[in-house]
Amino acid sequence: MTTTGSQALRTLVIYAICVPLALMIGYLVANPLDWSTIAFFGVLLLVIATPILLKFHHALLVTTLSMTAYAFFVPGRPPLWELVALISLGISILQYALSRRAGFLHAPTITRPLIFICVVVLVTAKFTGGIGFNLLGGESVGGRRYVDILCGAAVFFGLIARRIPLHKANIYTALFVLSGITAMLSHVAMYLGPAFNFILYLFPSAGTAELRPEGEIGRIGGAALAGGALVSYILARYGLRGVFAPGHFWRVIGLFLCIVASLFSGFRGSLIGITLLIVFLGVLEGVYKSRWMPVMVLCGILAAAVTIPLVPKLPFTFQRTISFLPVEISPEARASAESTSEWRLGIWKEALPEVPKYLFLGKGLSINTEKWLQANSSSALGNESGTLLAGDYHSGPLSVIIPFGIWGVIGFVWFVWAGSRVLYLNYRFGDPALRTINAYLLAAFLVELFQFCFIMGGFQPGLIRFCSIFGFSVALNGGVRKPVPALAPQPIPIPIRLRIKPAAAFSR
Repeated sequence: MTTTGSQALRTLVIYAICVPLALMIGYLVANPLDWSTIAFFGVLLLVIATPILLKFHHALLVTTLSMTAYAFFVPGRPPLWELVALISLGISILQYALSRRAGFLHAPTITRPLIFICVVVLVTAKFTGGIGFNLLGGESVGGRRYVDILCGAAVFFGLIARRIPLHKANIYTALFVLSGITAMLSHVAMYLGPAFNFILYLFPSAGTAELRPEGEIGRIGGAALAGGALVSYILARYGLRGVFAPGHFWRVIGLFLCIVASLFSGFRGSLIGITLLIVFLGVLEGVYKSRWMPVMVLCGILAAAVTIPLVPKLPFTFQRTISFLPVEISPEARASAESTSEWRLGIWKEALPEVPKYLFLGKGLSINTEKWLQANSSSALGNESGTLLAGDYHSGPLSVIIPFGIWGVIGFVWFVWAGSRVLYLNYRFGDPALRTINAYLLAAFLVELFQFCFIMGGFQPGLIRFCSIFGFSVALNGGVRKPVPALAPQPIPIPIRLRIKPAAAFSR
């Protein structure tokens, strides 16, 4: 076939595909927007984006892990990272089936406990009423939380599908951390007015501003996530030593401004988390031994001296964030913080007696639809029993042992111990060029673990976050780093000098 004929055939094929597709799209656009239309456009977008996904699915997975985006075109509106995790893992398995060179990174110390957790979750679901999907017409709800757990495991396996190149480590770290800034987009959309409500389809307003009875903003969830993301990036990119290095005063100012921005969230956990992150990172980097330690302490004292007298005049959200400190704040802010603490303590007191009941066979995550509606109404009225029925214990340990019993505790403790060991080995014996990032990952894990155990945590979000940190560390370091055994010194042969006595002179 000539070149002209080949081009004509290619043109006919393109028209044969595009013209009917354009007609169908026009017909669907003309009709009222419903779930079938949204699903069609979602599938169409997925097909068009297939070449991009095949090449950049790993980077896209890293990017979406900290995003607050939701796949609005999928029934049930799951978080976007769940959809990307399943797609990325599927592509990685397909590539491994086609070429053995595209193998997964070796991390059996984390893989074994993670598989054990998935087995415990599925067995518990089997013996406690199954995985209920009310969206599909089931009589129970809670299947979404089972999907969250399994997708969290998919995140880990999707991340370790390939190694992050060393020269792209900073780029991937920025994608992994800075995507949390998207939490502010819903606030921006609500501030700009109805013309920008389309942003709320992808970034819904869940967890955004809470209004007080007086009309003043009480808490801003996006500020905590966005400010924490900026602080995390600065510390992951430069470390504490790099932030306070001579000649880079702008880094200190940037870190201070990001911390202040997070204080306007109204969440005490944001300040506690940032403080712990700086403390843990300072210990790992040995900053307390540095000659710059007095300078950092002096900066903190000066900042406190300037801020404390102005606290009563600052916004309500700022005062609520620092309400656990021994400073003077408004009675309204202190009452709001204390009521939340008392409510959480009340939940824990009601949940503790249930632990022996579900010690060997967990309660599971599925509940009846009618009970679910009652739980939502009770929670809206401030009733702790409704919150407990919904499985929202606001405590990491309770959210493990009550739904999944002692077997879930064994698997989770095993998983956390194995992951912490991997993070430490990668920090201790990893590439020196990655030492700052590895130190941040270890410090971030310690902060997440502390908040999970002692402040507020949940099994599903905790497992997802731990899988993200562990998987990113393995992908960044190409597996689990181990100490290189020192080679025994080779013996150096000593030349032997033969001393030959001169022969006796022949007698004459």
